[in-house]
Amino acid sequence: MFKDIMLNTLVILTPVLLFQVFFPSTQYVKGTKQRVFWGIICSAMIIICMNFPLFSNDIMWDLRYVPLIFSFFYGGFLSGILTYIPFIIYRATFDLDIPFIIASVTMTTIFLVLMYIRNKIDSLNTYHKIYLATALNVTFNTIGFLLSNYYLIVTTDESGVIFDKLLFVYLISTVISSIIIVLIIPMIENYNVNQILKEESYKAEKLSVVSEMAASIAHEIRNPLTVVRGFIQLSLEKSNDQDKLYMNTAIEELDRAELIISEYLSYARPSMPVKEEIDVSNEVASVVELIKSFANINSVELTYSAEKNLRTLADKLHLRQILINLVKNSIEACSNKNSKVIVTLTYSQGFICVEVIDNGKGMTEEQLSGLGNPYFTTKETGTGLGLTVTFDLIKNMNGTLKYESEFGQGTKAIIKIPGYKYYKRSKNG
Repeated sequence: MFKDIMLNTLVILTPVLLFQVFFPSTQYVKGTKQRVFWGIICSAMIIICMNFPLFSNDIMWDLRYVPLIFSFFYGGFLSGILTYIPFIIYRATFDLDIPFIIASVTMTTIFLVLMYIRNKIDSLNTYHKIYLATALNVTFNTIGFLLSNYYLIVTTDESGVIFDKLLFVYLISTVISSIIIVLIIPMIENYNVNQILKEESYKAEKLSVVSEMAASIAHEIRNPLTVVRGFIQLSLEKSNDQDKLYMNTAIEELDRAELIISEYLSYARPSMPVKEEIDVSNEVASVVELIKSFANINSVELTYSAEKNLRTLADKLHLRQILINLVKNSIEACSNKNSKVIVTLTYSQGFICVEVIDNGKGMTEEQLSGLGNPYFTTKETGTGLGLTVTFDLIKNMNGTLKYESEFGQGTKAIIKIPGYKYYKRSKNG
């Protein structure tokens, strides 16, 4: 039986190894292509486990629950459904009998439970994922054991002997599958951490190049641009209408060059944060009012709703820069009729959440993965540095910035920063 256990263990380990072979630069499991691959491979491993079962006390068993757990834990609903459906179809090819119903009920229960808790899994650390996966494995094995035991007791006369045999198989299968979970989850999590460190190292290297280049040339370019702009403005007073049109265009392009240089300088010499208590509700309201004229020019309806008295400890100028960048980006992403940008502010469990939602052109998964990288932009003009600055500023506030988007449907930017809700005390205390 030891050889069969090792074979099943290697089979369950196969998706982990194959993913690293075919997607060597990707975390488990980010894009649609990776989720489809992960689901198909996990379903194949379940079928292989069923074709090479283990035998104990004349009872056949396998480790089919483990690939399904891994499929949901790291691939989400898409991978889970691609693992669950092939199992049901393949199991139905044996016999549509009571054992098939037991297997289907058990697997469907697992599927529904995993689907229900899926959104909570990503927020767990490695140890919590191990605890949860092990607890689920024990629960699912217990369900299978109880249903199988009931069926065999009803259909045979040797209930006591069968119970003892099933109990032994239940215990050994639960222990072995739990050991596999304890071994494989840290392997996947460590791989993910290494991938994150590689991405951060790559980003840091690019930022270093940007900073060195910006520090060396930005000021030298900025000074002559300022002089040229000043002389053009003076010449405007003595020019005819046609020349004024050309000069105004030249001034606009100089201003755009100035903006790009400013973005480079914000990398080369970032200002030190001056932390103070900020009323985030007032700041968001102020930014929305400030940028409403820009929204009107672009024919975008800008609306705002917020909880009051939400406060945090941060640099006021940095917070305002973050909000302006995100709202401005959302407005610029809207190009269709009935364009809308909605800004909401809420508080939950020690975090202030700002959401900026637009119904613009949206982004592909590839574009989403590139957000925050220097020189990456979805605009026709721009450097992409503004959003990179925004990511860094939010990170320095111990916050997070997450994007959700669907191409052609719009985008949602979600900021979460530590904060609290201030409750005014009454005069009576």
